[in-house]
Amino acid sequence: MAEIHPEKNVLLLREQIYCELRNLAVNSLPGTRLPSENAIAAKFKAARMTVSWAFRKLEEEHLIERRKGCGSFVRGIRTVTYLLPDIAILTSIGANAAVHRECMQGIMHAAKELQLRLETAVINIDNDPQKIDVQQLSTFHSGSMLITMPWFQECFQYLAEHRIRTALISNQNPYYGYKQYTYDWFRLEADRRVAVRKALEMLYGASCRKIAVTNLYLKETHHPVTDTYIEFIREKGLSSIFIELPRIGDCECSTCKQRNIVERNTYKYCNILREKLRAAYEKEHFDALVLNVPVMLFGKNINEYCDLPESVRIFGINIQPEQCELGEPFPCCRPPYGEMCGEAVRLLACSQRLGICRKYDYIFENTDQLKY
Repeated sequence: MAEIHPEKNVLLLREQIYCELRNLAVNSLPGTRLPSENAIAAKFKAARMTVSWAFRKLEEEHLIERRKGCGSFVRGIRTVTYLLPDIAILTSIGANAAVHRECMQGIMHAAKELQLRLETAVINIDNDPQKIDVQQLSTFHSGSMLITMPWFQECFQYLAEHRIRTALISNQNPYYGYKQYTYDWFRLEADRRVAVRKALEMLYGASCRKIAVTNLYLKETHHPVTDTYIEFIREKGLSSIFIELPRIGDCECSTCKQRNIVERNTYKYCNILREKLRAAYEKEHFDALVLNVPVMLFGKNINEYCDLPESVRIFGINIQPEQCELGEPFPCCRPPYGEMCGEAVRLLACSQRLGICRKYDYIFENTDQLKY
């Protein structure tokens, strides 16, 4: 019997490994994780170099995708998934809904560019971050691509433990106790503290010395709007004027009860917001207002909307473009959510290096109105 040369043995072995892995890849669903090189090497009693050759060949054929630190995955029509807080959010009224629509536009554009399938997932029908059902995430795996926000912080631990490839979009909402799970994620952050500080500096530079601030979460510990405002007021030796706003669903007036839930979200602020702002003004006579509201109505201008004198300078924080359909524009700023989400898709689909953090500046508009 003729003796087989050792080199020929190696060639036959790597072809055998390649054929087995190829059959596994072809007959598995996209996103399926293949056995590691070490596991294959142990199974065939082969050198890592021999096994690596088989994996490289499959990668060259675009049958698998290799991710450093994660493993090798079966390719297919890759899908990027965007988490939504409730089913109706994309057709609702308000700043939160406007944010998600802008995010979707950025994701859709990037997904089309990279030939990715786009899906949305709702893991809580009650729009309550405390009632998230993490078991609904069981279909995701380390080959998935997921885009989320701090609102979903209750599922961060699950995502991290299952090594789900995740991009976190944030305007630096406090998610204390959860950051430990996000270090290996792609993090895209707009600096809200810097934006609030810049807005306050602009108002102060326009000779405003009694600056009030509205917020839904004035009592929340370490809230970026409240903390930045307090620091600024103390630094300038000014008096603080807080105006706490009602949250969605708090209004029980007869007008709201007669309308559907979408209209209630709007008409609540038609009745309550103006009353609170007017009452605060009559008490404090502030000359400037940092306005952070979830819903806005239409009107001639922002002062009419707020039922405040024209002499009060108003600066909107986190005001989305579709909220500003007033007769006259006013100074405001917002995170570049579309740009952030587009970049999140590109990082998820193309970057092999995890733990990337990108910082973004807020977009400021109509600030020239403060310069006179």
